[in-house]
Amino acid sequence: MKSDAAAALRKRVIRVPGFRILRMGEWWQFKIAPALAVSYATAILTGVSIFSLWRVLLALLLALGSGAAFVSILNDACDRADDAMAAKPNRLAGRSPVFITVALAIPAGLGMAIGCAWLGDSALLTAYCGAWIAFAAYSLPPLRLKARGLAGLFADAAGAHLFPALMAALVVLNGAGRSDPAWISAIGCWSFAYGLRGIMWHQLSDAEADRAAGVQSFVVATSPQAVKRLARYLVFPVECAALGVVIWRLDEPFLFLTLIGYALLVAGKMAYLGMRPVVVGIRENYFILMGEYYIVILPLSLLSIAVVRHGADVVVAGIDIALFAVAIVPSIKGAKRVVLGCCSEIRYRLLHR
Repeated sequence: MKSDAAAALRKRVIRVPGFRILRMGEWWQFKIAPALAVSYATAILTGVSIFSLWRVLLALLLALGSGAAFVSILNDACDRADDAMAAKPNRLAGRSPVFITVALAIPAGLGMAIGCAWLGDSALLTAYCGAWIAFAAYSLPPLRLKARGLAGLFADAAGAHLFPALMAALVVLNGAGRSDPAWISAIGCWSFAYGLRGIMWHQLSDAEADRAAGVQSFVVATSPQAVKRLARYLVFPVECAALGVVIWRLDEPFLFLTLIGYALLVAGKMAYLGMRPVVVGIRENYFILMGEYYIVILPLSLLSIAVVRHGADVVVAGIDIALFAVAIVPSIKGAKRVVLGCCSEIRYRLLHR
């Protein structure tokens, strides 16, 4: 789900030679931040300090980053012919087979090293391998689930959000020496539904290019209208219900307050900035409903609770802010514009009574 923040991150990455192919602006905050939020939430649930788990969280961050980098390169490598037919830019167009092989081998090697470190944990290793298998199945022929309708949606949602969220919950539960099947189920349901929305949005934005290239994505095989209805009336309600269970399990009033605050922010963007929320799809001056909440508001809310409980967690909060400043800063600026718009309206009404 792209934004101005994504464009800003892409500009930064492009300055580093060779890093443009990683497409970090398309996955860094959108996929990594929600997964880390799951780890923060699980730490709060278990009552442990997030900072005390810094080793497993560092391994998690490296695992998520290597997987996301791998699938970004793999997608471009497998999409070169289709992108050429659709006259769509491809970051690997014209690159030699040796370059592509090395580019894939680096994140794959890091991923394998992390997998070896998790060999003693069957559940965590299963979730980790599941993410990589889903990545490969989505892009690589002969399976290439991207071109097989509904299977493509499931594969991308599982690889991008479901398995990473399960990994994030499992590393913390294991670090705390606990198991919680009900929590894992709620996290899995929420993350899979959110992942489905993400790939629906992506396929809707790529529908014309996929149609021109003859790629039978789910959107092409059905219709944009049907996909939007499915997202609005099934996927999004399931996502919200699962999120409600997660927040209820945490039993932290502050999370309810920040959720209300996000609802007010959405209303303010509509009233004062002329923006319109969408569940999936693209329209003029739009924003993805709940996207900012998952990427910025929820992680920072959870970290605030953690810092109150364990002072050392302020270190993690500082690192999180630094890692995702590219999303946090625009979010603060947007909230400031809403507040200024509200103040201007109040002032206007007071002066024209």
